[in-house]
Amino acid sequence: MTSMHRQSTKRFTPTPQQGQGARGAKNDKASPRLVWGFTLIETMIAISILSIGIVAVLYMFPIGFKVEKSAQMETIAVYLAQTKMEEVISKSYDSEGMSVTTTIEEYGSIPNFNLFKRVKEISYYDPVNSTTTDEDLGIKEIEVSVFWSSDKKNIKIATFISKR
Repeated sequence: MTSMHRQSTKRFTPTPQQGQGARGAKNDKASPRLVWGFTLIETMIAISILSIGIVAVLYMFPIGFKVEKSAQMETIAVYLAQTKMEEVISKSYDSEGMSVTTTIEEYGSIPNFNLFKRVKEISYYDPVNSTTTDEDLGIKEIEVSVFWSSDKKNIKIATFISKR
């Protein structure tokens, strides 16, 4: 007769018997007892794997904060550029604030936004050659650039206005 044996992770450890002997007397002899549990090595491996996972998650937090701060700065820069652009295009083509010039608002000069610098450039535009020109052909190009992180990062928006 052939019997199939399955390997089991159950371990038998000799321990004192907790029951009674044949006639009800206590038996202090050691007998095998089924023990379910983890060995010290298994526990150490599990703790090691868990520690590596926790360290990986903790490593991601500073990266996430850096990305969030970068996105925040870029959002503020876009806001500042749009605000200046709206201010400029709300004026008529020949008004005083629409003269061909470059205006620089240095770091610390924009109220509540000391970490940013803004540059507004208005120039005549030649639509035939797609370039700026010194001659007024009835179209002006307006560019607003916002810089931060000591001019290392910037955004630029541009638009055109024409005589009405």
